[in-house]
Amino acid sequence: MITRYVNRASTAGGDGTTNATAGANRAYADLAEAEVGVRLNAAEDIEILCCGTTLDTSRAAFGSTYVQTGYSLYIKGNPADPNGAHAGFYDSTKYVKGSDPSQWEGINFSSTVAGQKIVVSGLQIVSNRSQDLCIYMASSTCASAVTINRCILHSIIEANSTGIVWQRNNTSTLLMTNCVMNGRGYAPYGISAQGTATSIYNCLITGTTTGVVRYGGTVTVKNCSVFNNNDDFGVSITTIDHCASDDGDGDNPIAVSSWSAQFVKANYATASDFRLRTDSVLRNAGVGPASDANVPTDSMGSAYRYGSTTDVGPFNRTDYKAKGSSSGVSSQSGV
Repeated sequence: MITRYVNRASTAGGDGTTNATAGANRAYADLAEAEVGVRLNAAEDIEILCCGTTLDTSRAAFGSTYVQTGYSLYIKGNPADPNGAHAGFYDSTKYVKGSDPSQWEGINFSSTVAGQKIVVSGLQIVSNRSQDLCIYMASSTCASAVTINRCILHSIIEANSTGIVWQRNNTSTLLMTNCVMNGRGYAPYGISAQGTATSIYNCLITGTTTGVVRYGGTVTVKNCSVFNNNDDFGVSITTIDHCASDDGDGDNPIAVSSWSAQFVKANYATASDFRLRTDSVLRNAGVGPASDANVPTDSMGSAYRYGSTTDVGPFNRTDYKAKGSSSGVSSQSGV
């Protein structure tokens, strides 16, 4: 594994090999500088670890060869830095990727060379300008597989965004797991899918015109909370299973009479903090990895999913064991 660092307290010109903010080996100043620096055609995985308290509005368009076919490029919040990975809820003191002033997306994967795998994990990505979105991926040259896991994606301004995730006219696969997508009433959709296959597992989508829209390929939505959208699901979604929605969509729907009764924080929507209460009806209401191997074994917190059932949405409660443990010592990010 090759590791490179982004630190918003650094200045341009470092080689990104440490998280320091001074010296020749200082961290990259933003994700755009890191994108150029990791064009290594590496025969191993590469990870970019990000931290900082200043919104990163650089032009982060991934369109080169970073790793050879079969290897992965990881873009993560730095778990070792206090201003790196988020704790399960939106926090501006952690690293946040926003939209660049001259473009309209937080991160763009549209021209990434096919054959590479992309994994975005533990990041906060926001739409911070009118008509912007969080992640954009299009064209037939997009990476062969994109995974977005444990991310918080939402609008932070009171203006119409273009959406949260836009997958358009490409032959890639998209896997969304353990993510919060909060349009806050400004986004026309949470996920617009048009790739070969889009799989959405244990996610939460709220505050959009339409939560999930399908324009092509197969779209599978499982163990998700999709609510307070004008329409939770567009027409022709291939599979909706064990989901909680306002309209009771799909197979094995979970009925929720009060969404405010499900979450710890009363201001869950404005705070993008959707951690579950102990008495939530979403607990243990989804299908687990022992029943469906595509269900993620990790979660937004430290809880490790196992067995035939799991909680619906990104979070698991504290009575679920941590990976490698037989006791209830895990948490849903501090609750």
